Amino acid sequence: MATESILQFIPIPVDVRDINIKHREDGTIDLGDSSIGLAKRAQAQGTEYADLLERISPHVLKHPVGASVRIELGVGQSFRAERYRCRGGVMTAMRRMPEKMPAIDDLNFPHLWRDLFMAEDFCTGGLIVVVAPTGSGKSVTLGALGTSRLARYGGYMTTIEDPIEMPLHGWHGAGKCVQTEVDPHDDPSEAYVKALRAALRAYPTAPGGGTILLFGEIRDQASAAEVLRAANQGHLVLTTLHGSTIESALRRLISMATRDLGQSQAQDLTAAALRLIVTQKLHIDPEKSGWDAGTLTGELLYSSGEKSPAAGNIRDNDLGALAEQLDQQGSFMARVDRPSLADFLKRFRR
Repeated sequence: MATESILQFIPIPVDVRDINIKHREDGTIDLGDSSIGLAKRAQAQGTEYADLLERISPHVLKHPVGASVRIELGVGQSFRAERYRCRGGVMTAMRRMPEKMPAIDDLNFPHLWRDLFMAEDFCTGGLIVVVAPTGSGKSVTLGALGTSRLARYGGYMTTIEDPIEMPLHGWHGAGKCVQTEVDPHDDPSEAYVKALRAALRAYPTAPGGGTILLFGEIRDQASAAEVLRAANQGHLVLTTLHGSTIESALRRLISMATRDLGQSQAQDLTAAALRLIVTQKLHIDPEKSGWDAGTLTGELLYSSGEKSPAAGNIRDNDLGALAEQLDQQGSFMARVDRPSLADFLKRFRR
């Protein structure tokens, strides 16, 4: 379920990025099992943190267990909240959303990642996947990527989210973003596909810079198939998968799409569409603030299209062989002479 709760202003310290509220079965707060911030625990009544939890609590309790909601606690204080059962009650995990999206240049990526994300080649479509566990900055990476591409190349981007998280809606240079949210009243197994098909029908004709689809997360078989179709129809699809490695994420994507497409077509469409897939880990430096506090690391695999070695491995279902491409590309980007994007594309574009 995706809903929004608009509340009166409740001031929250700017360094608080995470709030976890544990409610007992009778609706009272279990302070000993609740927390505010990355390392601060609200353990005693009467503290400023306990008072803050008490003020937020009635608004959190309005939403049912299992809800995925965005809660506004005032200007610049937007939180994504997930409610789930735990031992002895219900936990609500709240994660702060940025007030303003960073540009891709504001994020600390490994060498050449930013340049590859912004490559002009991708204006003609394809698939970019960010693979990471929850809380690793996947949504920020995709949001920054999409809006930065709009600002540079123009075009039109539609997002499909549950719930809407980042402030992306509106104009970015000559490019336009329209944020959409899945209908909370639809069957969960159909909601994403319905929203995706509606978004594809609504794209304007041939906007400069191309069309971008930001699809929050591939969660089911039907969505996997539709995403691959869209990425092969000239749209640049930005999406996420939970996982730990590039190989396992691609296996999961192909496996999910196989139900609707068959294994051979799922492999062919993935091979033809894939342009970038990255694993992402977020490291926070507590001594820094803002976007400078985060450093992103991981692995990146580039494919220029269906004639690339990586595409051949995917088409042949030989995903283990992608390790060779990962090693070659990773070693090239790590060279001490810091090669340029042109150098990289000259070496790996097919």
